[in-house]
Amino acid sequence: MTPTPSTLPAALRVRFDRFEIDEAEARLTDGGQPVHLPPKPFALLCALARTPRALVTKDALLDGVWGHQFVSDSVLKTTISDLRAALHDDAKQPRYIETVSRRGYRFIGTVSEIAPPTAANVCAAPAAAATAPPAATSIGRADVLASLHAAWHLAAAGRRQVVWISGEAGVGKTTVIERFMRELGDAQCAHGHCVEQYGQGEPHLAILEALTDLCRRDPAIVEVIRAVAPTWLFQLPWLSSAAEREALRRELSGASQVRMLREMGELLDRYTEQ
Repeated sequence: MTPTPSTLPAALRVRFDRFEIDEAEARLTDGGQPVHLPPKPFALLCALARTPRALVTKDALLDGVWGHQFVSDSVLKTTISDLRAALHDDAKQPRYIETVSRRGYRFIGTVSEIAPPTAANVCAAPAAAATAPPAATSIGRADVLASLHAAWHLAAAGRRQVVWISGEAGVGKTTVIERFMRELGDAQCAHGHCVEQYGQGEPHLAILEALTDLCRRDPAIVEVIRAVAPTWLFQLPWLSSAAEREALRRELSGASQVRMLREMGELLDRYTEQ
């Protein structure tokens, strides 16, 4: 059943601690300053904050935020880590997001609703907006973006490029990359996140996240993976049938890291030919 406007939940507009969420405007602020938060972590925050102090299961979050398509628990875990980083929340001593082992997550911050703007404020808003400077999301990054665009033009001309963006944690590397990707328009881009994990982690998580994103947006890559990178196909079980996975398990028994690296090189060669 498709929800009608009357059955959809009202857009969230709440405050917790020094943070404010305005779901209708897709905005999170910290002490009045905008916080850069990609769409998935923001949607995850809204899903948790909508029912404070209540357990929200992993399945409910995967269904509500991703539609449970081509997404595993590891992607949810990564997005939770991104959200905690934006909120400066410690997983071991959380103030906002509590992990409920093997079940899901709970928002434990104190949430209060924000009163809707008064008529006077609504009328005054356009004038205030006219004089307010636009939010700067990547100040001082013009040289980095110029270098990225120069490398992109060389790659588009057939000269493949590898570019490293380095810096301390929190300096804004992801912000620069995401802005660059937006400026490319219709180009096929994918990226994964390298985040600190507690306990046992999943190998190649960032690469698998990038491949999952590409498969979701361009199904043609699935056949390329199947043809030249079976070790990676085996790492993405939702792309194959149970019989195919069993055949891969037998075929790939004892496959080495070197083979995975070689297959990834061939996959990139084939997929980027055009």
